[in-house]
Amino acid sequence: MFGDEKWGFKPLSECVDSIDTGKSMNCGEGPRGVGGFGVLKLSALSSGTFVASENKVISKDNFMSIKEVEKGDLLFARKNTPELVGTTVYVPNEVRGLMFPDLVFRMKPKDVNALYLLAYMRSDRGLDLIQGMAHGSAKSMVNIPKTQLARLPVPVPPLELQQEFADFVAQVDKSKFKLGTCGGML
Repeated sequence: MFGDEKWGFKPLSECVDSIDTGKSMNCGEGPRGVGGFGVLKLSALSSGTFVASENKVISKDNFMSIKEVEKGDLLFARKNTPELVGTTVYVPNEVRGLMFPDLVFRMKPKDVNALYLLAYMRSDRGLDLIQGMAHGSAKSMVNIPKTQLARLPVPVPPLELQQEFADFVAQVDKSKFKLGTCGGML
C-alpha cells in the first residue's frame, strides 16, 4: 500500500494540522507524581510505543497547556541518535499534565487515518526517507528539520482503505499481545 503510485502522494504538511515543536524546560529529578506535571523524555518514544511514565517532573507554574500531549497525537523524535531519529509513536489514551520536549515534533493528523500515517512513517520506505533527512556533525545526535519533514511524500489511498489497513494492523497487534501473554505455551 505504501509504494502504490496509483493513490498519489501528498506532502506530510497536508496530512496534518501542524507540526509543532515542543519546549525545553528546566526539570526536577525523577518522574512526576500522581496528578503532577512533567515533560516527556526521548525514552518515552524510543521503544516505538508511547510510554507516558518516561518523563521528568516540572512545576505547575512552568507547565504550558499549548504543549500538552493529547490523545491521538503522533509524536516524532526530531533529534536523536542516527538509529532512533524519526521514531514515531501514537498516543492512544488521554494523558494529562505531560508536555512534549523540544526534541519532539507533535502532529495531529487530518484527512488521513492516524494509525495508517504512523504505519507509513514506520515502514521501510517511510523510515528510509525520514532518516535520509537527518543531518548534523555529531554522529551521536542528528536532527531532522521541520521544513524537510513537512515535505515528506505520503501515499494517500482513500480513507476507507486507510481504515481497513489500520483495523488489520490493530488485529495483528492484538494477536501479538495474546501470543506474548501465553508464556510460550503454544
